[in-house]
Amino acid sequence: MRGLSLWQPWATLVACGAKQIETRSWPTPYRGLVAIHAALAFPPEAARACGNEDIAVALENAGIRCVSQLPRGVILATARLANCWQFGEATHWHVGYPECEFGDFTDGRWGFVLEEVRALPEPIPCRGALGLWRVPAGVLAQLGALPEPEEEPSLALELEL
Repeated sequence: MRGLSLWQPWATLVACGAKQIETRSWPTPYRGLVAIHAALAFPPEAARACGNEDIAVALENAGIRCVSQLPRGVILATARLANCWQFGEATHWHVGYPECEFGDFTDGRWGFVLEEVRALPEPIPCRGALGLWRVPAGVLAQLGALPEPEEEPSLALELEL
């Protein structure tokens, strides 16, 4: 299983099902299970994003009433990375509301489509990394108690554009 680190509040937005597309500047051919990791870092732009009304409402719906309640340095959920698409005129993507408020969908960026998101009953402490990283064996063992997904993860050989 791979891990995908996100700053808060975006990690919680994925874990609660409000955010279904994670935007990145790079593509990935990987398809399969990912652990949604809330990064330890909390840069100023992430703190400012918590003031966005759509983000604040989604967090409140998830039971988060203040920034200090956002867990960091933990795995919050698992998901299936189902696809990776590049945004731009050629793709004719339409990102609906409020998803459009939860990422950077400018031309040339990539969207990781996350499906079958399952929030963990309790966050699992874990160190994250840049890119898609291998989840440590000890954490995999903790995640092993979760029911198995219906599909096996795979590594796609080419991007679907």
